[in-house]
Amino acid sequence: MHLRLATTRDLSRISDITISSLQDDPFFDYIWPNRHEFPDDNAFFWNIHLKKLLYDPRMTFLLVELQDGDDSDESRSHARSEKHERAAHGPTPRTVISYGIWERIGKEAVAKRRARKKNTWQNKFDALTAWQERWSISRKYTRRDGSPARQAASDVVDKAVRRDYFEGAGIHDWWSMELLVTDRQYRGRGAASSIVRWGCEVADPEGCFAGVCASPMGEVVYAMAGFEKKGTETVKVEGETDEVTFTVMLRPPHTGRKRSCNLDPGKAEVVAPFPLTQR
Repeated sequence: MHLRLATTRDLSRISDITISSLQDDPFFDYIWPNRHEFPDDNAFFWNIHLKKLLYDPRMTFLLVELQDGDDSDESRSHARSEKHERAAHGPTPRTVISYGIWERIGKEAVAKRRARKKNTWQNKFDALTAWQERWSISRKYTRRDGSPARQAASDVVDKAVRRDYFEGAGIHDWWSMELLVTDRQYRGRGAASSIVRWGCEVADPEGCFAGVCASPMGEVVYAMAGFEKKGTETVKVEGETDEVTFTVMLRPPHTGRKRSCNLDPGKAEVVAPFPLTQR
């Protein structure tokens, strides 16, 4: 498996993974209760949202793709078909099986440098174009797959988590795991863990906490990476019986561990914990 940065060309596959693989996630089902009735809305608006995150200078959008020789029947079958496809039509894209989005929150110099490094003129242009698209669509269409009331309740809880578990605890700079999704047929093979490990190994040299609001499925993955359970929070709309609960988990910086990161001594900035490419 190979870890790399996501690009615009990956959005279609990333959207597909999101729609198909979050079916058993309680939060996904709670916020978008009408997604089965309006599947096109669900796919359409997720693609727009993911595009926004891709160009956000605070976000590091990572994905894992299969490589030739990955040790599984599916991987070998995919590698053989890819080899035949290359022979007939030239190179073909490798299969993306997982993605994750890390947000660097804070105002420290290293956080600002990260944002500036990503936010090139071209990224600014892409972000502006994506914003214009969202603005135009919001004026023409009403999203039908979700519950605005539940989304609003979720936003309130999200702000409370940041206030109570981070800022209220004196943590003003941290790495937040915003979204982590793995294709259902490739779960349990370490793809998601490699994305989590990337964020941890970047946060450690910066002396930063890492945090996540974990679903029941994700708790084990984060616990194995050193995240500790700090509490549970519930999203519920007044007058409704349905609710969803998630676990707030934090990982303190492991400053004494051996670093696998490459550091730029002049900037005291993490470049990457292991090779990270962009196509």
